Amino acid sequence: MKKSILLCIAILLFSIAATVQAQKAEDYPITVHVYRAETVMLKLRISDGPLLRLDVSVGGQKLILASESVAFSGSTPLSMKPGDYKARILKEDQINAAQYSRSYELLLSDGKKLRFDVIGESEN
Repeated sequence: MKKSILLCIAILLFSIAATVQAQKAEDYPITVHVYRAETVMLKLRISDGPLLRLDVSVGGQKLILASESVAFSGSTPLSMKPGDYKARILKEDQINAAQYSRSYELLLSDGKKLRFDVIGESEN
């Protein structure tokens, strides 16, 4: 009797976890392909500090993404492995016909979310 109850609880928990994971993937409809990542040190008038810079492809468009908040873990510089990541647009503003700002949230396989801003774009 106890084994069957434990088995039912385990199946229920597994199905809930699978549903939550499926919902997370649905919330991130964009595929971002990272083909280069590096941590760079900035020397700017406004702020000095590390920046995690990604060269990515999003729907055939080549972008440069950057994040100050995910560049270090303690005193250790971080990078990201090349590959595909699920993403969504957090914020997008069209300033004029030539200028815009956009922020992406990338979903890692462990469920961690990282925010990156577009800092550059190149032609295909």
